[in-house]
Amino acid sequence: MAERTLLIGLGNLDRRDDGLGWFALNHVRQSLGLPQLDAYEDGLDDLGHGLDSIFVPLLAPELAELAAGYERVVIIDARYSGPPGLLCERVTVDSESGARLLSHDMFPAELVAMTAALYGRSPEVFVVSALGSDFDFGVGLSPGLEALLPMAASTVLELIVSA
Repeated sequence: MAERTLLIGLGNLDRRDDGLGWFALNHVRQSLGLPQLDAYEDGLDDLGHGLDSIFVPLLAPELAELAAGYERVVIIDARYSGPPGLLCERVTVDSESGARLLSHDMFPAELVAMTAALYGRSPEVFVVSALGSDFDFGVGLSPGLEALLPMAASTVLELIVSA
């Protein structure tokens, strides 16, 4: 892990599967011998390491400055739609993914585009996501996402090691 890497867990811990980012982030931290984030702790007060990790509700323009300081960013999130199971995708910026103005939620490609536009560089970005099935109020993952949690953490660890 020679490159600086930022892990971003996305979601809402109080909406069951939407908390996947927090659970996966802590699974990775535990695997690396790092202390886990407490519930509702975002990790933003402990940055500046070779590997940093944060948990935030959504991608926002304010993260562009932070992302510009890393060579690699790995985003972990639950999906509402798409194919079942786990996906790992490298984010690229194409002509259709320019940043929207006045948006407080961003697509990963928009974060890359904004980071490049504002700071003249952008990290390599990956999204590790899994299809959720339960976004009701409550804490804890559905059985399907609970079963995918070790694979999600393993995928993130592979991305960290290859950095």
